[in-house]
Amino acid sequence: TDLKNPNFAKVAEAIGIKGIFINKPEDIESGLKEAFAHDGPVVVDVQVSSHELIMPPKVEIDQVKGFALYASRVILDGDFKTLIDVAKENLFR
Repeated sequence: TDLKNPNFAKVAEAIGIKGIFINKPEDIESGLKEAFAHDGPVVVDVQVSSHELIMPPKVEIDQVKGFALYASRVILDGDFKTLIDVAKENLFR
């Protein structure tokens, strides 16, 4: 989406909670180790690509229909680049 999120790690720090910001895949392991080692609440803000398909543990039929509708709209709008970007970032790793 085009939503602009704040840095949730900084928001957490502003209210007295430990915040960890992760924006590179190679920092995930160390960031999570730091979070689990902390004695208290922690907010871990992990940035992902806007094209990243986040898969839930169980895929429901409504989610499949929703994605199919999204892909259809992208194609009908002629925005093939977005669909190609989604495929590149999720299928060819």
